[in-house]
Amino acid sequence: MSMNIGVIGAGSIGKTVARLARSVGHDVAIANSRGPETLTSLVEEIGITAVTAAIAVADSTRIAQYRRESDAFGSALSTLLGGNAAVGAA
Repeated sequence: MSMNIGVIGAGSIGKTVARLARSVGHDVAIANSRGPETLTSLVEEIGITAVTAAIAVADSTRIAQYRRESDAFGSALSTLLGGNAAVGAA
């Protein structure tokens, strides 16, 4: 069963999550703070879609990865995801 997975953050953890999800057949949308146009090489490399963070959360998500700056942010993100996973990375 293929899932639509949104990844917020394109650092080493976000890229790894995106690669792994794509490698097992999931559709992946990834966002970063600099905008989708800065993710061209990653998109071409692993066959994913670059989007804004708002679209990654609203249109896809079963999983979101974010840089963990506070537990309150993770809690809010989990709520936005409708109970789906939010993965924090310090």
